[in-house]
Amino acid sequence: MLGDSNLQAEKYPLVRIHSLQVVGDAPAYAARIEIELHGQKREQWVPLQVQVTPDHLSVSGSLVLRQTEFGITPYSILGGLLAVQDPVVIVFRLQGFAPAG
Repeated sequence: MLGDSNLQAEKYPLVRIHSLQVVGDAPAYAARIEIELHGQKREQWVPLQVQVTPDHLSVSGSLVLRQTEFGITPYSILGGLLAVQDPVVIVFRLQGFAPAG
């Protein structure tokens, strides 16, 4: 899965995600992001849910990455008997807390 025809982890060890734009009104936002994976960059919109309290911030969402859009051949062995599908769903939650003091 990490070899020459797949992710090439030795050559491309990082995935970078940059926020380019955020629009919307609390608690629902959308972010235009740039994803750098496997030496290629792609932009997409990601819906976000934001929760804010005086001492806590939580941002959650999900996105779908299609490996072939980044030049990656989805992992497959045994003639496709065991295979990773092209779309990969990523679900995330980012949390921030105000420092105590």
